[in-house]
Amino acid sequence: MRWLLWLRRTTAVFLAFIFLILFTVVLLTTQVSNTVTSAGFYNRQLEQADMYNFIYDELLPAALDDLQDDSEDIPVDLQAIEDDLIAAARKMLPPEWLQEQVESATDTIIPYLLSDTDEFTYTVELKERVEAIADVVKEDLLKGDVSQDIYDDLVSYAAEEGHENLDKLPYTLALSKEQIEDALKTVISRDWLISQLVAAIDSALPYFTRDADSFTITVYFEDRVDPLAEALIDLLGTEENYDDLLTLATPLIEDEIGSTIELYRVHNSGKKVALSTKDDIVPAMKDALSYTWVQEQFAEIVNAVAAYVKGEADDIEVPIDLTDKKENAVDAVATLADDRLEALFLGLPQCSLAEFNIEVASLPPFTQPPYTLPDRRASGMSYDEFKQTLGIHIDEVAEEEVGDKLPDHWVYTYDDLTLSLGRWTMISSTTSGNGLTRAGHTATPTCSRI
Repeated sequence: MRWLLWLRRTTAVFLAFIFLILFTVVLLTTQVSNTVTSAGFYNRQLEQADMYNFIYDELLPAALDDLQDDSEDIPVDLQAIEDDLIAAARKMLPPEWLQEQVESATDTIIPYLLSDTDEFTYTVELKERVEAIADVVKEDLLKGDVSQDIYDDLVSYAAEEGHENLDKLPYTLALSKEQIEDALKTVISRDWLISQLVAAIDSALPYFTRDADSFTITVYFEDRVDPLAEALIDLLGTEENYDDLLTLATPLIEDEIGSTIELYRVHNSGKKVALSTKDDIVPAMKDALSYTWVQEQFAEIVNAVAAYVKGEADDIEVPIDLTDKKENAVDAVATLADDRLEALFLGLPQCSLAEFNIEVASLPPFTQPPYTLPDRRASGMSYDEFKQTLGIHIDEVAEEEVGDKLPDHWVYTYDDLTLSLGRWTMISSTTSGNGLTRAGHTATPTCSRI
């Protein structure tokens, strides 16, 4: 993941400080001669050269610029917050602390290299620094003014990534980057994110100072459920997403009437009139259902799911009355089927009326779909005459194949949710027992010291 790469590169900047200490010592000691054998000499030279401020005044800014220029996947504009990062770094590893570590290293290593001692031990005490780094990150970066810039950059980055990957979702959604960004800011507010990050640092700190052998980071989502529901309703319940919104019902309708219904089939040619639930029936129903009605049902379902996730309801049950809507939907399906049948009729080769009647007499009776049609049409016969002769009643067939199979009253349940979302619901939780995380929070696996 890109953010892991960014984290590694950021960590490398911090580790560079420790490396600089050792590198400086090695560089200096390789230049030791008979005339300059005092560690104090090198310490004075570094101090006179103002080396420890040089790190923050010159070296670190250049490193940040190179990091930003060399990596396009860093989600934060480092140059915009460069001054804040350098100020924070000065507090994390003050110049005085760096000087103390370098002088301690030279005082320890140079006597060994000059054979004045047989061994040496150099220790860098990091516990105090780790605690200081944690405090600076929390107070200066997370709670300071710079946090707004970091938050805006992170949200913008996440929105851009989400927008670029919309085509990987099970359903097509007409969403702009700006819409996704607004939704993210609603769900993951700056204050909430900061509180979770501060809590995570506090949980992990004892592990890194070796005061604890393990740590667990717990992220509480309960107070984010309602903002998430609000964002989903605003984001997906727009008129631009009306078609895509109703497409969520495709698996549910397929479960009732099947993925395809075959109405008519030409006797020997193999031509037929068949309607796909996904490509034909659902789009026809969209024309029959108003956007306002669909939006209202969607909002009720989202709110019911939110109540379930928060533990305020034991199940998801949203009653939907289809009585006055189903009739319009059946009429729309009948119109579509009639158009398809007329196109098939016009494509049949022509014959005499007598030949046509002979073919009709040999057809099996119309007992159930798919109904068998003759291979030819009589010359001069209109489409209406064709239907009348064969006893074709499209509206009755649509009612039988669609209307009778769809319920008048539908209760949207948890099973319908999983059927609608498919792979989106691959979430496990021991608190719910049936797939959706409940009870307000999710915890990461505990990290233990090996």
